[in-house]
Amino acid sequence: MVDQDTSLARGWALGYPKKIGSVWVTRSMGVPSIASPKLEVGATFAGTVAVKDRRVAEGHVKLSGLADGSSVTFGSRPIVALRHFPSMFEGQQDNPAVYELVRLHAEDVQASPVWVGDAALTIFDSPTEPLAGLRPVRVGRGWRYSIAMTNRNNYLLRDLRNQNLSNTPEEK
Repeated sequence: MVDQDTSLARGWALGYPKKIGSVWVTRSMGVPSIASPKLEVGATFAGTVAVKDRRVAEGHVKLSGLADGSSVTFGSRPIVALRHFPSMFEGQQDNPAVYELVRLHAEDVQASPVWVGDAALTIFDSPTEPLAGLRPVRVGRGWRYSIAMTNRNNYLLRDLRNQNLSNTPEEK
């Protein structure tokens, strides 16, 4: 879910399907204030997501301390995405304009210290969004951190146009 058109387009181009909505998260301004929680034990950070003014999810994390540095790594695992753009021509739906399996390559990854804590996540019923199947069975820990990265040199793993994926042997 994103709240900016540029984020929506970037997600589609990279293979991260996204939808326009309303996203609200607690932010720490870095200075002591009643309007901003500090990054400290006991602070609570929360977020909500809405589609067409209907709340579809909310969550929060109550910080209990800094995470063990060995438990959180960024950019260490490949991100594989499916880029799919159907053909815009009538009768060509079986021949998409773009249908690619890609590996995104994160560069210049920078992350803030990671805080951990007890978390809760609620996914609400919606008449228009098929989210009920995504409800968590249980919620473990939550994290609060900031991350920045660049996706510039991505890799084509497979062009899937005119291929039946179920008949494709697995890559080694």
